[in-house]
Amino acid sequence: YNVALQFQGRGIDSTLNKHGESQAKKLGLALQDVPLEGLYCSFLVRAKSTAAAIGAHHNLEPVVVDGLEEMYFGTCEGIKLDDLYDLWKSTVNAWVEGDLHAAWPEGESPVQVEKRGREALLGLLTPQAKHVALVCHGRFNKLLLSSLLYGDMTKVETITQDNTCINVLDFHHETKTFTPRFLNYTEHWTPTVMAPSAIQKAAPPARKGETLRGKAKEKDVRISNIIAAKAIANAIRTSLGPRGMDKMIQQGNGEVIISNDGATILTQMQVYHPTAKMLVDLSKSQDIEAGDGTTSVCVIAGALLSACEDLLEKGIHPTHISEAFGIASIKAEQILTAMSRPVDLANRNELIQCVTTSLSSKVISEYSDRLSPIAVDAVLNVIDIATATNVDLRDVKVVKQLGGTIDDSQLINGLVFSKGFEKTSGVDMPAMIENAKIALIQFCLSAPKTDMENNVVINDYSAMDRILREERKYILNLCKQVKKAGVNVLLIQKSILRDATNDLSLHFLAKMGIHVITDIERNDIEYISTTLGCLPVAHIESLTPDKLGTAGLVQEESLGGHKVVKITEVVKPGKTMSILVRGSNKLVLEEAERSLHDALCVVRSLVKKRFLICGGGAPEIEVALQLAEYGRTLEGTAAYCLQAFADALEVIPYTLAENAGLHPIGIVTELRAKHAAGDKAAGINVRKGGISNMYDLNVLQPLLVNTSEISLAAECVRMILKIDDIVMVR
Repeated sequence: YNVALQFQGRGIDSTLNKHGESQAKKLGLALQDVPLEGLYCSFLVRAKSTAAAIGAHHNLEPVVVDGLEEMYFGTCEGIKLDDLYDLWKSTVNAWVEGDLHAAWPEGESPVQVEKRGREALLGLLTPQAKHVALVCHGRFNKLLLSSLLYGDMTKVETITQDNTCINVLDFHHETKTFTPRFLNYTEHWTPTVMAPSAIQKAAPPARKGETLRGKAKEKDVRISNIIAAKAIANAIRTSLGPRGMDKMIQQGNGEVIISNDGATILTQMQVYHPTAKMLVDLSKSQDIEAGDGTTSVCVIAGALLSACEDLLEKGIHPTHISEAFGIASIKAEQILTAMSRPVDLANRNELIQCVTTSLSSKVISEYSDRLSPIAVDAVLNVIDIATATNVDLRDVKVVKQLGGTIDDSQLINGLVFSKGFEKTSGVDMPAMIENAKIALIQFCLSAPKTDMENNVVINDYSAMDRILREERKYILNLCKQVKKAGVNVLLIQKSILRDATNDLSLHFLAKMGIHVITDIERNDIEYISTTLGCLPVAHIESLTPDKLGTAGLVQEESLGGHKVVKITEVVKPGKTMSILVRGSNKLVLEEAERSLHDALCVVRSLVKKRFLICGGGAPEIEVALQLAEYGRTLEGTAAYCLQAFADALEVIPYTLAENAGLHPIGIVTELRAKHAAGDKAAGINVRKGGISNMYDLNVLQPLLVNTSEISLAAECVRMILKIDDIVMVR
């Protein structure tokens, strides 16, 4: 409709009013420095006048082309909008709901307009013409743009077209697709704005009135969120891969942690920005789901956010980017699954190679030959290979003990405690017990105490003697009942309110030949009872022989000045395993424990999804190539967003090469060429500094790690994109 709110389509050939002429002149000035090689318009007078204002600066005569004219509104032409409001509303709603054949009475439908418009447009775009201007009409532009950019004319009402606005599109001759540079640009209306220079750039400095007509605050919040999240990704990017750097983290209490594990680094970082915290949570989610790839998932998310920044600058709506990224994530998972190969859990060597690949990027990578078999055997011993679909890692207990080296670490089919037996003076106890009867108790072998608020007042020594005699009698009675049950190894849970044992009870137990291990953590009770086949006892009256566990051997060993107790040859063992990790200092020991956790998670990932895939950046490059190819089959912004998603995935091989001191651009280009030639297993060999077959080098990893990385990163990025404001609540 026109300024008088009358329907004005192809059926009304009116001239420009004074305001329209002024706008046309400003449009001509805005385009005066653009090197136009063709100028086309519809046969309507208002279009020809506007085109003439542009052509005056280029010595170009506008060429009238059939098919570019405005939509024909039929019998509605010239009637005021108020008189046909219900018809207008119902017709537009029908288009939005998918009925694109709904036409105006005796007029045109969107399908008819799009067909003639597309044919006319494609007929004008030749490879020889680099810059072409078309002067068309509002409703015509909306329908054609929604078809060309989104492949979906139901989105016609999301597009705004003001009078004499400028839309700049790139046309790709090979795929016959269009990419928007910006839409509905109207800054040339303001005399102080130099529009020509802005138009020749990829995006104008100000974009008032384009497709995304949000507030300035909305844009600022979204960019702020992206910058904050990218800062987190960039902070740990240098830790990616077998040649990645380590981070030294100093905690507030003075403790120092050295690690290159993404989840560990991000957990220790003090992050205040709410969006940056989302990347910390993303790393934790990857750690829970797959256990490995915690650095990669953040690096991929950072690259996707950079891609989003570029797409938003081009005027593409965040919703369209989010939808396209969702499609790309699903397609990427399909591509990864297709290029993976099944794994047999009975093939121990193949599992060990996967774990070795995971450990290759850790601080303790040189000990992977020792830790990899331990991790694989530990998991395989706590599951039923034929039926297992998951692994409860609480069934594998990792115990740390200072002293020795990581090579001294061992897998124990039974229990191991990082402390020796409790000692008492005057009694020599053997360090080895055969056919041990083991009790796990949750009560204290010490004198009872009053409540915290109460006091016992003693006035004379005879009362003190009576109390001491009663205390001695009480503890002796407890120890006799323990002995009566047939116990010779006693495990006592740690107590908070009172001492679990005292010198007197330890003396009595030692005299009775009962070995004691104290300070058993409450969290370990279930694991110990499962391992030994015993039941925890909460009261002395419940301690009976049927509650005990039996083990063939309980042995106290001295390891470099520290003692440990091993319980093996359990008669009724549960499906649990223990790992004793050794290390020369606390830093190495803690990093070894974290690395071993990742190693166990790798085997768990293979149990959950029994497929292997090669590493070295090969999966990401293959997905990038196939996604880009798939994107070229789509139309509109979806194709452009898929290409951006594919390009972002190349950050993994790029970073691997960069961290290894290689030339990243050359390596990634060579890798891309190998994959384009059909070599799907080609990856970056950081040791030799070139491209190698990853399967030949046994650089393997679980499929779940890669699929989880891409799906979780895409999900996080889509969530960040949907945020348009931050609300602070007290």
